[in-house]
Amino acid sequence: MSRIRRRLVVAVSATLLGIGITVPYATPSYAAGCYGTGCTGKDPQANCSESPITTLESRTLRGVGGSPYSIQLRYSPTCLAFWARGIREDCAILETLWVHIAEEQQKSIILDGERTWVTSRVQRSQVHPVLQPRRGSLRCLDGGTGWTPMNPDENDRHRACIWWTLSDEPPPALPFDGPGCTNWYY
Repeated sequence: MSRIRRRLVVAVSATLLGIGITVPYATPSYAAGCYGTGCTGKDPQANCSESPITTLESRTLRGVGGSPYSIQLRYSPTCLAFWARGIREDCAILETLWVHIAEEQQKSIILDGERTWVTSRVQRSQVHPVLQPRRGSLRCLDGGTGWTPMNPDENDRHRACIWWTLSDEPPPALPFDGPGCTNWYY
């Protein structure tokens, strides 16, 4: 549970207790396939697709050949987990183009007397294109969607990044800044 939600629950509970009303503590919905840290590394489509999902931010960029790509940072309040979703939105004639997505989780720590953020977990995936036959030997990569495994909401911050390469090997490190990443969300 994030700090804001925890503070809100405490404030509302204190107010209700002050006027003599008690409310039972709400337990997590078990209709979801996982909850909190139990979602770490799991597929959001298989475990949280039935629960409400919030897209915290969506960015659209132009990639190789001007093809539009979107990156989304998604969150399920039922599963208490974050993940990235990447979408290739058109057809491009590049058979070897790979779109890589990542969801990065950072924790706040005290380092040399100062509060700083350190990466605690990165989940990576690829946007898998839908191949369509075309005239001749060219094939059209007609859109596609991909998503990363989930990271739990542990009072830390999260963001999603997207980048493309001509190799199916992911880049050695995330592009930690730039237009290919969403803002940080707590």
